[in-house]
Amino acid sequence: MKLRTKLIAGFFSMVVLLLTAGTFAYLAVDRVSKSAKIFEENTLYLDLVSRLQLAIERSVMPPNDYLIHGNIAERENFLSIAEQIDKMIEALRMMAINEEERKLINDAGGAFANLKDAALYYILNDTVEGESRAKSMEEMDAMAENAIRKIDILNHYAYKKAVETAHQERLYRKHTNILLLICAALFVIDASVSGFFIWHSISKPLKSLLNSVGIITHGKLDHRVSVPAHGEFKELADSFNTMVGSLQGSFSNLEEEKN
Repeated sequence: MKLRTKLIAGFFSMVVLLLTAGTFAYLAVDRVSKSAKIFEENTLYLDLVSRLQLAIERSVMPPNDYLIHGNIAERENFLSIAEQIDKMIEALRMMAINEEERKLINDAGGAFANLKDAALYYILNDTVEGESRAKSMEEMDAMAENAIRKIDILNHYAYKKAVETAHQERLYRKHTNILLLICAALFVIDASVSGFFIWHSISKPLKSLLNSVGIITHGKLDHRVSVPAHGEFKELADSFNTMVGSLQGSFSNLEEEKN
């Protein structure tokens, strides 16, 4: 095999291995990135569900305080909390990925809608009598409990999904790190083997050629270069042997003429 062919083969093997390793590494990193994105979305989903649950629990406080103190500002406070809850419920509807979750969100939204109607028309309304307000407050508490139960089930699902995706993301990251280490090790091994193969293909015949040149330089024209290789170095050795043979013939002719 010629030296040029060996060099091309060694370089090509490293390029192919590098491209293969790079492809696998890209796919692995892309998988980790997608898994991390899913985990982030599930974490956001869980946080939103938890905040919704707390908001529904807080929503019953302004009507209750209004019954006790009669402060009209509690109406605006309730409307502000109700607006936040409506936005969170709508956001959860868009993030839900299966029918069971959508049903729980819709049920919780319906329960809170009834709660809001009861609070605005029967409690935070000066035209309603006090006894009717107290009864409506009990009904509103039951509606809040119903909505919170639905959200609590949804919270359980969201927590389970977040834990599963966190475990999957860690597993993908671990596999990716192992794959990258394997690819790096294979690349180092291939580069070392290719480098040694090329170095051995060059250094051994070159050393043999230099030794033969040294012997011939000291006047031993009957010595011939022997290169344990084929290709360029073999051609160089044959040319050198031809040249030495010609020199030996010329010196023989000079000796005969001198005699």
